[in-house]
Amino acid sequence: MAVGSLGDSFAPTGTFGCFNKRERFESIMLNLHFSDNIALAASTDKTWKVRPVVEILRHWLVNNPYYRFDETIIPSWNTYNPMHQFVKDKPPPLEGQAIHVVLCADNVLPQTSV
Repeated sequence: MAVGSLGDSFAPTGTFGCFNKRERFESIMLNLHFSDNIALAASTDKTWKVRPVVEILRHWLVNNPYYRFDETIIPSWNTYNPMHQFVKDKPPPLEGQAIHVVLCADNVLPQTSV
């Protein structure tokens, strides 16, 4: 499958606005908590805040024929500087990191590698 533009793989602008207004979304996100903010895992696990959600999705979607819970790698499309410079105290960028995605059975994640 050929790599398309970013707009090909995301929902069009205004898709969610007709269902949920921005103020309501911000109110929900402000009050939505999955884990304790003072947890000891905060110092060792970078995804400790969403870990309970990931575990629930992993448990419920393991044998589902219509949805799949999988990992993917964020591609690096940096054409200006193909060389990555190491800076000691700077956190690593998201490109090249694994993220979790929920896929439908009839949809295919676009291939980004050759």
